[in-house]
Amino acid sequence: LRIGCRHDGMDDHPDRGLVANPSATLYCLRRAVAAAPANRAREPGVTEPRRYLVVADSDSRLQWALQVGRTLAVAGYQGDVALIRSPLNPSAQQLSDFGLTTAPRYGALEELAGLACCGEASVLILGLMGPALGKFLARLRQQVSERRPKRRPLLVSGYWGITGVRDVEGLLWRLGCDVICINNRHDQEAFGRILADCGRDTALLVPTGFLLGQPEPAGRRDSGPPKTVVFVGQPNIPRTRFAKAYLLHHLVEYANQHPGRRLELKPRMRPGERATHREGFSLESLCRERREPLPANLAFEYGAMAPILRRADLVLTISSAAAIEAWAHGRRVELISDFGVDDTLANAFFVGSNA
Repeated sequence: LRIGCRHDGMDDHPDRGLVANPSATLYCLRRAVAAAPANRAREPGVTEPRRYLVVADSDSRLQWALQVGRTLAVAGYQGDVALIRSPLNPSAQQLSDFGLTTAPRYGALEELAGLACCGEASVLILGLMGPALGKFLARLRQQVSERRPKRRPLLVSGYWGITGVRDVEGLLWRLGCDVICINNRHDQEAFGRILADCGRDTALLVPTGFLLGQPEPAGRRDSGPPKTVVFVGQPNIPRTRFAKAYLLHHLVEYANQHPGRRLELKPRMRPGERATHREGFSLESLCRERREPLPANLAFEYGAMAPILRRADLVLTISSAAAIEAWAHGRRVELISDFGVDDTLANAFFVGSNA
C-alpha cells in the first residue's frame, strides 16, 4: 500500500489546533455558555442548574456528545443521556465501549424534545445531524412556544470526525443552535467566512479541537520496526466492493510479508451492529469469501479505541479521525493513499501533515 514517506507521525500545525486541551476546551465552552443568547436573557439572580442532557441517535454522534458532556463535568455539571429511537442506535456493547455505566433513556423525537423543553438541563448537547436535527429543533421551538417555560436550555451542536469545509448544508442544519463546536481553527475560519457571507453571527463557532478525552501516551514509539500494527477501518471508505477487496488483499499481503508483526484490523463496529454511516461491504464478509485462511498474525479487534492504541506501534487508516487520536497517544501514523486524495475520501484534510 502506498503510505506516507515518514514514520514520525503528524506534525502539530499551530494553525490547525487539532487536539483539544481540556482546560482550553472547558474555558471556550463555559465562555460560550455564558455569552449565548439563551443565557443572556436569564432573569437577574436566577441560579442556573448545572445539568446537561445529551440527545443523540448513532454511535459517532453519541461519542462526540458524551465527550462534550464530560468536558462540562469538569466544571461541576451532571448529565443524562437520551437516544432517539432509530435503527442506528448503538448496541448495548457499543454503549459500554463508550463508557456509559447506566442505560440511556430511549424515546421518540417529540418525546425527547418535550423533555429538553421542560426538564432540568440547562445545556442540551445535540448529537444529531441533517433532517433529524432540523425536526428536533423545530419541535423544541414549538414546545417552548406552547409551554412557555421560565428558561430554555442552551443548545450545543458541533462536528465529529473529519469535517469537509464545503459542507455548507451541514452548517446550515446547525444554525438553530447557540453554540457550534468546531474541530480546529482552519475549519472555524472557513465556516466563519460562510456565516459572514450569509450575514450570520460567527461568534457561535467555538474552537474546541478534537474531543479525544484524556489520551495517556505510554511513551512515544517513533523509531524502530513496528511490532503491532493497527489498521482502523471506516464503514463507507472506500465505497466500492472492489476497493474494499483490494484493501483487504494488500493488508493480508502485508501480514504475510511481515510474520513477526501482529496486524490488527479495527472495524468501526462488530458484525450486526450499526454505525452512523452505512457499510455495504465489510472486511469480515470479504474474509469469509476467501479460499485461503487468514495469516496467523492477522486478527480483528473490536471495542474502545484507546486500549488498542496503547499497544500499537503503528496505526494505518485512510482518513479516520482515529489518526488524530493515535497521534495524541504518541503513535506513528501512516495514511493509505491508494484510492487518491480528495474530499470524498475525507483525506484531503491530512495534506501537509507528514502522515
